Amino acid sequence: MDFLELIFALVRQFVPVDEAELRKMYGDAQKWKLGLNPESENKIEALYCKYAHQWYIKLALAVLYIPLVRWIMDYMSPRNDEEKSTII
Repeated sequence: MDFLELIFALVRQFVPVDEAELRKMYGDAQKWKLGLNPESENKIEALYCKYAHQWYIKLALAVLYIPLVRWIMDYMSPRNDEEKSTII
């Protein structure tokens, strides 16, 4: 799982987006990813190219998916008003 896959997994799960539109956005993101240049002057692009394919980064993002989903679910459904005020 790379950063784009993590973002799209979260969007797929929590955002009411048409599946066809989401597939189109994912395809566009994949085209963007293929066009990245590791020698770019853009530091973010160069860092993404350098670290996006490292196995430990992919593993960390895959594991990070779990607490992100739990945090979002807890935020979306607080148990009572007191907890809601502490979350915000």
